[in-house]
Amino acid sequence: MATINAGEAFSAGIGLAIGLSMTQYMFQFMRPTERIIKQVIVCLNCGSKNPVENKFCGQCGKAFYLGPPIKCPKCGAMMPANMNFCGNCGLSLRKQKKRKG
Repeated sequence: MATINAGEAFSAGIGLAIGLSMTQYMFQFMRPTERIIKQVIVCLNCGSKNPVENKFCGQCGKAFYLGPPIKCPKCGAMMPANMNFCGNCGLSLRKQKKRKG
């Protein structure tokens, strides 16, 4: 019959305790996070955070999406909808009001 001395039993107990605590520690970091990461848009005008569903900033009212590009009538270059002048030829992309004279 094998005999176990007190030192060996103590060492085995310590090893088991460390093994169990390490397992719990590993599972704590391996499980998926319970937080839901919410996507936001940061307004370039005022810096506030907005939900991605917003079309306009909730703080300053600035539009997030510019709309379809504009085609320059002179050179045919495609420009973002917020441009006032063509970046290729310099033509005004906004309709000029006729002055009464």
